[in-house]
Amino acid sequence: MQPTADFFGELFGPNWTAQGVSAIISSSIALVAIGISSFVSWKQGTKTRTHLDTVDQRQADRDREFKGREHWWERFQWAMGEIASGDIDRVGVAFVVLMDLARSSWANESDKLLVAEVLNEYIIEESAESNDAEEDGDETTTQGE
Repeated sequence: MQPTADFFGELFGPNWTAQGVSAIISSSIALVAIGISSFVSWKQGTKTRTHLDTVDQRQADRDREFKGREHWWERFQWAMGEIASGDIDRVGVAFVVLMDLARSSWANESDKLLVAEVLNEYIIEESAESNDAEEDGDETTTQGE
């Protein structure tokens, strides 16, 4: 116990030296500096991780949006091909798909307008053709009578 007592006796005893005081002050300053730099590093690391998580989430949202829009466009192209086929059953299914596409969350306003124009154009065209066919049919029946 003698060596420890001598150390503290020399350090805090009546014979304090300038070297002892400067050692305590410099050690204390170093400990405070280490504590502050550790806190700043921890805080900055937390901010960096939060920022990276936000960026990753935004990128995932963009990827999901892009893939959804790409899938929407593929379905729209498929429906247009089915409408062009001329088969009544396939055209009916294509209309159902187009109506679903118009309500899709992936469709923006211009997409919805595009679907509406396609449906309107086809319905108007079909109704005009069927009206012409009905008029032609009425003329043949009145001519035969």
